[in-house]
Amino acid sequence: SRPLLKKSLEDALKYLADVENFKKCVPFTRFNGGIQCTSQAKGLCKPNKGRWPLKSVRLFKGLIDNLVENAKAKSMDPKVLVITHVQVNKAPKVHGRMHRAHGRVSPYNKSPCHVEIIATKQKVDVPLEDEDLKVEELQE
Repeated sequence: SRPLLKKSLEDALKYLADVENFKKCVPFTRFNGGIQCTSQAKGLCKPNKGRWPLKSVRLFKGLIDNLVENAKAKSMDPKVLVITHVQVNKAPKVHGRMHRAHGRVSPYNKSPCHVEIIATKQKVDVPLEDEDLKVEELQE
């Protein structure tokens, strides 16, 4: 989720498409034990470790498409929106049982998550006035 921050919706979809086509990788900065280094992660994170999580990419593409549709429904221009907040939280586990041979039972749990994405309008920089003009106006 972190590589999507401060990107426009179009750029985020383009980045996710590149990850899906193995042209760019997603850098792994935490929980990266056993993950191999890749040259695509150079400059993205310190240990140069990255992967191509296709299932997560498809999920985020669906969420960003939903974000675009919500913007159109609110009569906002999706080209102006920039992703300012992405958060993924753990959800309560869904407990299940898998019955095994000889009367044994093993846990078969699922670990879902809650994903939160916020996009806001891109801020436009207003140029500062020249101080020379201010001084001339004051003197006259």
